[in-house]
Amino acid sequence: MKPSGGEYIFAYASSALIMAAVFHRSLGLADSFESVFLLAGLACLACFVHLRRRRARLATARGPTGPEPEKRWKRFWTMVAVIAFAAATFPFLEPYTGVNLSVPQQVFSSVVSFVVFVAIAFLATRKRQDLTAVSRFYIIMFAIAAMCALGALYFELFKR
Repeated sequence: MKPSGGEYIFAYASSALIMAAVFHRSLGLADSFESVFLLAGLACLACFVHLRRRRARLATARGPTGPEPEKRWKRFWTMVAVIAFAAATFPFLEPYTGVNLSVPQQVFSSVVSFVVFVAIAFLATRKRQDLTAVSRFYIIMFAIAAMCALGALYFELFKR
């Protein structure tokens, strides 16, 4: 399903505003602009998700169609490659965000980000009919527990 013009506009506006929130210091803006950009970006993201869900509901009412399994796996491996690239470039972009971490912390953060986002990409490429509401609940609870455990491990390993 090809995105509509409104979806493109909201997606790009959301990305630009969130990037402006992250890099506001590098752009020479005051810290007070960070929350403004972030809230505006999240509002655009919410509009994008609303439009996307509305179109998906209308498409589902017409009849079930979806990408073939080969296309889903091709899309998954493309996402994994993009996630790996982003995780590898994170330590180089980090000084521009105003966060200074040691090298072990950067490596740990990159590896955790890679694993978490690959798991999200895997769940996103699965068929929606494969999961029941109960199994989705358990997957979400497991992801939250894993994030808490990784956060606790992070603070234990890298106490300042």
